[in-house]
Amino acid sequence: METIVIQTEDKEKADALKAVLKVLKLDIVSEKEQIKALMNALSVVKGYKEMLEMKESEKKAKSYSSFKEIFDEL
Repeated sequence: METIVIQTEDKEKADALKAVLKVLKLDIVSEKEQIKALMNALSVVKGYKEMLEMKESEKKAKSYSSFKEIFDEL
């Protein structure tokens, strides 16, 4: 698989290019979709690292008896 980034000067050229890519049955991924996918991947990595850290230090999750305790910590 190869990724090619193309920048167009105006909407008319972008629409024409999208039409050609659609005929060729090529995937089109917008910059917004690409950023969203990257953010999701980073979130998974962060969660995985946190899990490993908790496992290593054998920390236990805090037990809160009320929402007030949670907000007091903030």
